[in-house]
Parts: sequence; structure tokens; C-alpha cells
Amino acid sequence: MSNSSLVSYTRLSPNHSGKRTHSIDRITPHCVVGQLSVETLGSIFAPSSRQASSNYGIGKDGRVGMYVEEKNRSWCSSSNANDQRAVTIECASDLKSPYAFNDTVWNKLIDLCVDICKRNGKKKLLWLGSREKALNYSPKSDEMILTAHRWFSDTACPGNWMYAREGILAEAVTKRLGGSPSSSSSSSSTTSSSNIVKGSIVKIVGNYYYNSNTAIPSWVKEMNWVVSSVSGDRVVLGKNTSGTNSIDSAVKKSDLKLVSASSSSSSSSTSKSSKSTSSTKTTKLSVDGSFGPASIKRMQQFFGSTQDGVISGQYASAKKYLSGIPSSCITWTKTGSNVVRKLQKWVGSSQDGYLGPNTIKGLQRKLGIIADGSWGPGTSKAFQRYLNNH
Repeated sequence: MSNSSLVSYTRLSPNHSGKRTHSIDRITPHCVVGQLSVETLGSIFAPSSRQASSNYGIGKDGRVGMYVEEKNRSWCSSSNANDQRAVTIECASDLKSPYAFNDTVWNKLIDLCVDICKRNGKKKLLWLGSREKALNYSPKSDEMILTAHRWFSDTACPGNWMYAREGILAEAVTKRLGGSPSSSSSSSSTTSSSNIVKGSIVKIVGNYYYNSNTAIPSWVKEMNWVVSSVSGDRVVLGKNTSGTNSIDSAVKKSDLKLVSASSSSSSSSTSKSSKSTSSTKTTKLSVDGSFGPASIKRMQQFFGSTQDGVISGQYASAKKYLSGIPSSCITWTKTGSNVVRKLQKWVGSSQDGYLGPNTIKGLQRKLGIIADGSWGPGTSKAFQRYLNNH
């Protein structure tokens, strides 16, 4: 298995699992969260204590670095199953959401993906639009698929800028490879979207809300939604079919796939889901002052986020403020956390995805306890009690 000839800098990291156990059929782009050089990225991945790496990195000037040879599995996407088969690429990006890439980085990403596909015998790069569809799809021998870090962990990576352009990346690479878009990567919504009416059950296959540059979060796209109203090509979605979330947001009709003509057809499953949800809520958290995996999952459920029991993407310097949360339940990768952003929105603080004194004070005020900016056992107990009652 060869490496890319586009590489101009190599610093191999000790952080990898050795030879892959699966052939390469995925590419996973990431955002670095910083306009870094390939040398700086190499320095970040060099210490074994870092416990992170990627196969390649693209610096802010468009140069390509290699940190784990392509034959080996990197530690990049919070998923062994994904990284065993994916070539992972860290891309220099802005520090703040939506973590945009500059044009030089974007164009080099296309070049690198083309090169990876060619060397691995692939003629098409596919973006299937959702975690569920991508992870259940078996690529043909000439197909490569794109996956996203946020599918495997509570993180914003690769950022909304890149996530909204995954389909564009796939099309650009496939065009360069001389292939044609696969029917599996094309939305089937156009054949059924005309039948969408109030009460229909739909799934979102597009990337943006109606007449907006606001990207639709992956967790929203993974659920089925009940249509509240239809006006021309503008469709307002209300609750999901399990009744646990409501977005009350408009989506273009052509960006929807019809799942069921009427919500009544899902009443049985909805009832079962609701019972399951109720059962989950009645399982009380232990009010022990340690905000561990069970408490984090409950918080993630409360905010409608991926429930993995981990708070991702925090700064290691914040440890001193977080004694009430086991360090093993936090990843220190500086990419920000979706559930933290939802928490920040709830408490009225800046939504940057990082836990710090201001966010903690907002939470403490929300819970009606002393706002000292430190999440200790007392804050954990207060939040555990709140979650048990809501």
C-alpha cells in the first residue's frame, strides 16, 4: 500500500494501531480548529501522551503532511471501526465555528482525495448524506465514501463549513476521477417529495434550512420528522416521530425524503418509542456528585444530542474547573462539543462548545446554586437532581 506523492513533510506519530484490519473504502476529513502548518500539526501528534493522530494533514498554505502511513490505522475519528478503513485528513481551519477552510486548503483536499481514490482503485467518491445511510452502505469495489467525525463522537468536527460541502467534495473528486455520481448517493426525495403533505413522515436529505445558509445538524438529519405545514416548496417540520424533540423549522421540499404518507402509520412505533423514553426518564440518576457517563448521557438526552456518555473536544486547561466530572469522561482535543453548545444556549452564555467559568456560572445560576464558576461535586449533584426531575 503506497502513500500520497503530494506529501511534502513527514513526521510519523507513534499514535496508531499498526496495520489496518480492513481495506480502505472511506475518507474522513477533519477540521484542525486553527490555521496551522504541517510542522505544527506534526508536533501535536508527536508525543505518545497525545493519543491522537491522522494519516495526513493539510496546512494553511496547502502543503500536505503525513503522520501515519496509509497502511496503518490512525487515531482520529473516535471510532476504531471507521479508522480501520478510512484515510483521515486534518485540515487547517478557522478557530471559530463554522471552522472554514481557506481556498488553498479546500483545493488541496480535493487533490488529495483524488490521489487517495486513484491509488486505491476507486472511481467514485460518495457522500450519502447521513450517518445511518453511510454506515449501513457496502461500497462497491470502485467506490469510496465520505464519513464525518461528528457521527462517532459529540464533536462539531469537521465543522459546519466542511460538513455542508461534503457533497460538493464528492462530486468534484468523482468528476476528476472520470466517474459518474452513483444512484446510491443521489437523493430519492425528488420522486416522492411532491406527495409530502401535512402529517407526512419525512427524513431530511439536504444540508441547509429553507432559504438559509444555516447547516442542518447531523442529529436532526438522522431522525424522522412529522410535517406541520406545507406552503409551496416550504415545509415546516415539528416533532420527531418519537416525540422527544421539536425543531419547528422550515426545509425545502426537494430536500426531504418521504418516509410515510401519514403520521398515523407510525402511531404504534411512536407509542413504543414514547414508552421507552418515559422508561428511560424514570430511571433516576444517582445523586452522588460525580457527573459520569450515566449523567452525561442523561444531559445529552435532555439536550437532544448524541448519547455516548462523553463530553468531547475540551481544553486541558479547563480541568481545574471540572472536578465534578471524571476526566475519563472528557476528551481534550480542543474541537468543542455539541452538547456543551446546547448547554450554553440553555444557560445564555456564548456558544463556543467549551466548558469554562462563564458557562459553569450560567449553569449554576440556572440551577439556583452559588455561581463560583467551578463544576465541583455540588454542581454535579444539583444538575443530577434537576435532570431527575425534568
